[in-house]
Amino acid sequence: MMRVLRGLLVLALVSVWLTFGWVVGVLVLLGALLAYALRLRRTAELLEPTRRCGHCGFDAPTYGMFRCRGCGATTTGSVWFCALCGADYDYLPCPNCTVAIRAPRGGGR
Repeated sequence: MMRVLRGLLVLALVSVWLTFGWVVGVLVLLGALLAYALRLRRTAELLEPTRRCGHCGFDAPTYGMFRCRGCGATTTGSVWFCALCGADYDYLPCPNCTVAIRAPRGGGR
């Protein structure tokens, strides 16, 4: 009797999985697509050529020649990280008013 009940339970669970299992797959796929879209948005924000200052409205350049606050080297590239030492910066001082302009999503990389 127990063997029959166990077999019916397994059959019921398999039928429920076959009926509703695709929902789990769709939810996993939607979650992966959302994560990919958010990553693309963050990458686009990191690659913006300028960042607007919230205080004075100045469009500060995010690419060009910058002096690293970590190693002191002057390099060309992104202001959010140093190409030589790998230092990561959370903000850029506005060239106009020196108020901190936050990096997109709080970090350089």
